[in-house]
Amino acid sequence: HLPARTRSTSSRDCIAAEGSRTRDGESSRRYPCGVGTGEHTRHVVLLSFRVDAPQDRLREIEAAFAALEHQVPGIIDLEWGINESPEGLDQGFTHCFLVTFDDAAARDGYLTHPAHLAFGESLRPLLGRVLVVDFVAGA
Repeated sequence: HLPARTRSTSSRDCIAAEGSRTRDGESSRRYPCGVGTGEHTRHVVLLSFRVDAPQDRLREIEAAFAALEHQVPGIIDLEWGINESPEGLDQGFTHCFLVTFDDAAARDGYLTHPAHLAFGESLRPLLGRVLVVDFVAGA
């Protein structure tokens, strides 16, 4: 698999409005500007794949999903990884993608964007299940 990553498309940092404080009173939690502050729409995608899905195709799918960040306007951050939870509550979902959008309108544009639609079609033959949840942090 590709290494899971966390990367902001912005080099600016903002201090989270909440979280633990250092001795000098500054927040110890940093987020990309706006991310984590409740200003943006988050799109959580959980995927499980068929048991016969070839590992090389899974790597291609991971890379294709991550590439959407550079193809679809309004995506300000994309994080993803493979389940590592020891709780046993994953219900078979193996991959988690968290996409942060400027706002709900940007998310709506993503849903109908040709790159997203093509990605969905390429994924379909190997897909077991998908679960999607959207939210605005702190709303």
